[in-house]
Amino acid sequence: MDQDEKITTEEDIRTNDEDIRAEVIHLDGGAIQTVEADQVNIHQGGANRIIASGVDIAQGGAISISGEVVGMNRSGALAVQGQTISLNESNTGVLISDTATVENTGIGIAIVQNADIQNSTAFILLSRQVNGDVETVLDTRGTLLAGLVAGMTVGLIFLVGKRIRGDR
Repeated sequence: MDQDEKITTEEDIRTNDEDIRAEVIHLDGGAIQTVEADQVNIHQGGANRIIASGVDIAQGGAISISGEVVGMNRSGALAVQGQTISLNESNTGVLISDTATVENTGIGIAIVQNADIQNSTAFILLSRQVNGDVETVLDTRGTLLAGLVAGMTVGLIFLVGKRIRGDR
C-alpha cells in the first residue's frame, strides 16, 4: 500500500495480503496482522502488531503496540510501549512508558517514569513517581527485595548441591 493512502474499511484491509502500511488506518471490526502507520484507530477490532506514532483502540485488542502516543479504552494488549500512554478500563500484560495515565485498569508489569493511576491494579510496578490509587503486589522496593531473596536462594541451592556432590 502507498504511504499516502488511507485505509478506512475492513474490505480495504482484506484485499491486501501483506502487512499494512499507510499514513492513517481506521479499522472498524475485523483483525489484521502487522500495522505500520502514522495514526492507527481501531474500534472493535484487533491487530497482532501495531507500530505507529499515534494509536487509539476502543473495545479492541493487540498483541504488541509500539507508539509515541497510545490510548486504549476498554481494550486489551499483551505488551504496550510508548512515550505517553493512556489506559481506561483496559488490561495489559506489560506496560513500558515515560508517562502513563491509567484508570480502572489491570496491568501485569508496569515500568513507567511518571504514573498517574486511579483505581487500578499492577502485579509489579516500577516507577519513579506515582500519583493516585494503585494496588500492587510488588512495588519498586518489593521487587528489589524479591530479586535479592531469589538470588540468594538460588545461590544457596547451588552451593548445597556442590557440597553434596563433593565438588569444591
